Amino acid sequence: MEAVEIKSEQEWKSLMQQAPSATYVLDFWAPWSAPSVDMNDVFRLLAKQHASKSFRFVVIEAEAVPDVAEHFDIVAVPTFIVVHDGRVLARVEGAHAAELTQTVETQSKVAAEMKGIRVLETLPSAQQQQLPLEDRLRQLTTMSDVVLFMKGIY
Repeated sequence: MEAVEIKSEQEWKSLMQQAPSATYVLDFWAPWSAPSVDMNDVFRLLAKQHASKSFRFVVIEAEAVPDVAEHFDIVAVPTFIVVHDGRVLARVEGAHAAELTQTVETQSKVAAEMKGIRVLETLPSAQQQQLPLEDRLRQLTTMSDVVLFMKGIY
């Protein structure tokens, strides 16, 4: 997949409706800004390497789509924002190719892990209940790279 260019607020809304659960990497740029133009090449290369249905790259000319730029508090270009479920996960302001690359690589891994989250049964078995509490906790916290503890009522 490649980066998608958004030219209006309507296109933005349409894109968000197509894949609301995706993670988006947004590139706010301006044609008069040489650093923006240079970083567009880096951004498009990252898009070719990392884009998927659940991790999308979007190019937005900040002045052409002012409502979207204002929504994300864009005050300088280039600015890159990673968004998931309406929340900003990361922000890179300025022409910092190494920082952008690292952010994209990190966030693409997070998006992949989010897509593959496993829900594990947490009720202890009779055998586990016989173990000392410290051993049960160690076993529970090392069963996966990511563990979610939820409190609830059945």
